[in-house]
Amino acid sequence: MQRNRILIAAGLLLAAAVVFTLALSLANASRPVPTPTIVPSPTTEPPTVTTCLGGQVFLRDAGVRQHLLDTYSIQAEYVAVGSFEMKDADLNGIDCIWPGSRSAYEYFVANKPGLVRRHDVIFRTYAMIFTRADLYLDPLLRSGLVYEKDGAYLMRMYPVVTAMNARSTWAEIGLPEIAGRVNIRYSAPEKSSGGLQHVFMLANYLVPGGEEGGLVIGIEDLDPILPQLVANWEMQPRQVESSPEWFSAYVYESGSIPLAASSESLYLGWLNALPPERRETDGDLIVGIYPEWTVSTDHVLAGLSPKGDRLVEIFQTDAYLQQLGWDNYGMRTAAGGIAARPGDTDVTWLLANPLSVGEPKQDVFEAVKAVIK
Repeated sequence: MQRNRILIAAGLLLAAAVVFTLALSLANASRPVPTPTIVPSPTTEPPTVTTCLGGQVFLRDAGVRQHLLDTYSIQAEYVAVGSFEMKDADLNGIDCIWPGSRSAYEYFVANKPGLVRRHDVIFRTYAMIFTRADLYLDPLLRSGLVYEKDGAYLMRMYPVVTAMNARSTWAEIGLPEIAGRVNIRYSAPEKSSGGLQHVFMLANYLVPGGEEGGLVIGIEDLDPILPQLVANWEMQPRQVESSPEWFSAYVYESGSIPLAASSESLYLGWLNALPPERRETDGDLIVGIYPEWTVSTDHVLAGLSPKGDRLVEIFQTDAYLQQLGWDNYGMRTAAGGIAARPGDTDVTWLLANPLSVGEPKQDVFEAVKAVIK
């Protein structure tokens, strides 16, 4: 009897366990299975690559590149090329052009009609003549060809231009301390807008009545002057094909080049890029001299694609980029005041408002390009 009770109790316990297990299974089957939460990994859109022909002075600047990347997600690239070579360059993958002068821009437009979608003058700079402070400045000052005014150095251009045309030596014009013939070196005018602007400046001083400056060469005055410009070009040694590369070459050869034509902006870009220890030693060796009447040059940025158009818009409106151009390169922009030296620099010989004339008309440009090529 006792044994039967034990068997019955065990059976009841087993049945209860089966019922409980079955109930639990049914409960779980009716409950929805939770879907695991999938957290998507963050994705970053790659930056838009925008490539310009020219503009290397500014577009290779680390601050410019980082600002465009951080603020606009634009990776700016450039192809270094002479301004007048742009019309013959491969334009595949090119979104914009940034020649060194308005003349070069108009030359591109004349040869590639309909390609430019949007354009504007982003920067303006002035032509200067550079020399070595420790080698040539004092003789030039003593001769009276160069004089100091308001902290800046100015050059009487007409005697220098006529001495070059006469193939005179420095000794023949009263400067025996300087060897060789009177000359102002410059970049290749057939390829470089800076070189061609220098040729135009020489022409301005050869216009009848232009000996003191202030005139711009016109087509009606060009015929008797053109052979002198060609002769000056032909007497030059090998010329560097773009303005930025020419200034870099001049710095390293400056001990043997009494006078070299370039611009405020290229000098300031070089100076500001020097390490502090070299700025102390090398920064004062190169000195700029303004022609009594210099030439102003417009730097036109032009879009050839929607990406290029966007870059034009950014440079038109971005105050940071305008200020950086002013501070680091002395580019005349809306960021600079009319009473401030470019870059607000401590370089005393830079002028806030040099006397200047603009570029000549297109017919003069085309006539000069036809013989200097």
